[in-house]
Amino acid sequence: MTKPLPVLMWPEEILTLQQAAFRAKRSERTIRRLSRDFGIGRRSATGGPLQISAPALEMVMSDDLPALELLREGRRDAPEVMRYLRSLQLVA
Repeated sequence: MTKPLPVLMWPEEILTLQQAAFRAKRSERTIRRLSRDFGIGRRSATGGPLQISAPALEMVMSDDLPALELLREGRRDAPEVMRYLRSLQLVA
């Protein structure tokens, strides 16, 4: 399986591993796996903490992979993406 390109993240949408696990009601191990499998996380430096994209996590938890691909492409103005950004209060 090819590793997916990571989702580009704005600072205000970054969750820690612990925050993501709490929000998704999943274990940290599961969040790590989702990050690896779907490219919804990153490490800013080797050995640094895992950072998770809040909208990307919501999209994966909702099984909305078309919206995730739009987000990955940087199409934040697409209605399918804006729905998540609004629900997370990341846009007005």
